[in-house]
Amino acid sequence: MSVHNEIFFAPPEVIPQIVEDLRLILQNRYRVDVQERMSQGYELQVRKGKYLAFLGLSLNKTIYISPSTNGKISCEISGGELGELILPGILALIFIFVFLGIGLIVVVPCAVWGLKVKKDFNTYIFKEVGKFAEQYKGQNVSSGTAATVSEHKCSKCGNVLDAPGFCPECGTKVN
Repeated sequence: MSVHNEIFFAPPEVIPQIVEDLRLILQNRYRVDVQERMSQGYELQVRKGKYLAFLGLSLNKTIYISPSTNGKISCEISGGELGELILPGILALIFIFVFLGIGLIVVVPCAVWGLKVKKDFNTYIFKEVGKFAEQYKGQNVSSGTAATVSEHKCSKCGNVLDAPGFCPECGTKVN
C-alpha cells in the first residue's frame, strides 16, 4: 500500500469546509463516502471502476484530512497500487502461456494506464486540497468569521447560517 502525505497551512477549523468542497468536486466522477474520524479529521473513500479491477483500471483511494501540528492540516492519500496489479499480472501470465502474447498486448498497457490514472488522481487531490486550504487560511477563527458548531457556513459566498439549508445569498446547499 502506498501512502502520499502533504501538509497545508490552514486552520484546522476549516477541515469540514475543505472536505465538503472536495466531496462536491469528486462526487461527479467517483463514488465518495465521507466519515468523521475520532481524531477530529475526516476520511473520504473514493472508488471507481470496480468491475475493471482485473485489468488494473479500478480506483480505490482513501483520503484522510486531519489537523496537524501548529495550526496546519494534513492530507494523506492511501491506496494499494501495487496490490491492485497482482490480478492483472496473473492474467498477463495466463494470457502469455495460453494466447502467446495477447496478454501483454491487452492487460499490461491497461495496468500501466491504471497506474498513471492513480498517480494523476493523487496530484489532483493535493492540488484541490491546497487550493481550498489557501482559500480558507485567511479566516480569522477568533474574530468569528468561521462558523461555530451551531452555525453553518456557505462554502461559496461565506455567509453564516444558524441551521442547515440553502444560502439566502447565493442559493448553495449548506450542511
